[in-house]
Amino acid sequence: MLSAIKKSAIACSLALLSALVLSGCSTTGTSLDPLASIELGEVSPSEPGSDSGQAEPATPVSDELAELEIEDQSGLGYQVTIEEVRLSLGEGFIVITNQAGESLGYSVVTPDSQPVVVPLSFQVSSSQELSAELFLDNGDGVFSRDFDFPINDEDGEIVRERFSYTLSE
Repeated sequence: MLSAIKKSAIACSLALLSALVLSGCSTTGTSLDPLASIELGEVSPSEPGSDSGQAEPATPVSDELAELEIEDQSGLGYQVTIEEVRLSLGEGFIVITNQAGESLGYSVVTPDSQPVVVPLSFQVSSSQELSAELFLDNGDGVFSRDFDFPINDEDGEIVRERFSYTLSE
């Protein structure tokens, strides 16, 4: 059985704890929340058909030495081989897309990568034209069309090459 002193101490502790919780554990007029002073901008309604809620594409970067060399290919639809990749800015990604612009697969590339085999996450199911495009990594080592930077060549054009892929049986 609890003594009267212990019961009194427990009751005082509970009262003190309740007072702290209800008061928010802060001093009057002072916010300890580091985010309390951040003001958020206004949200404006988007135009119909706009891509609100999606990140804007990363701004292209220029690499005058960037180039892709790809021959027409045939295979079982699981990979694509890029004969030559030139880039001088550092580590990047080569991305394979279909005619609808859907990413089929990608591979990490460096200025020394030759040749590059790109495994396809989505098998090519019919003969078609594919594209390869070069992106500069934003530094996180993970490809993201929204956050990695498309690379422009010396003419200011995105480094992209189209090629035929014939599905073998």
